[in-house]
Amino acid sequence: MKTTLLDPSSAEAIIERFKKLTPDSRGRWGHMQVTEMLLHCTLANRFVLEDRSPYCRPGFKQRLKKFACLHIITKLPRNRIGPPRLQTRNKISADEFEAQKNAAIASVTAFSAHQGAITSLHAAMGYLTNKEWGIVAWMHMDHHLRQFGV
Repeated sequence: MKTTLLDPSSAEAIIERFKKLTPDSRGRWGHMQVTEMLLHCTLANRFVLEDRSPYCRPGFKQRLKKFACLHIITKLPRNRIGPPRLQTRNKISADEFEAQKNAAIASVTAFSAHQGAITSLHAAMGYLTNKEWGIVAWMHMDHHLRQFGV
């Protein structure tokens, strides 16, 4: 069973890793600064919990990507470009580090405490169940925390 952000102990472990970040944390890959990464993670979690997309049947490629991500891939690949709504490069000042760290932590807490159906559609995989969203969200947070060495 893969780790999920819906599990309170797994969410707490992610939060502890966020707490280790400092304004001087440097990425091991990619172009994001630490404050941009924090905003990106917050936006991603908020989108998943707040989007109310209507269900649409996934195509073959979406089902294939979903299977690969949930059953084969253990770590998200580096240097992937996400959807425009989650792009944060040059959109936030480094001076907002503490506020963004607190917001990221709050978004993880909200995710782990979420009750009810998650109706957001993933850009590449389409409709996901709550359990699947929990796995994908944990993989996303883990990816960016590894990017910054925590």
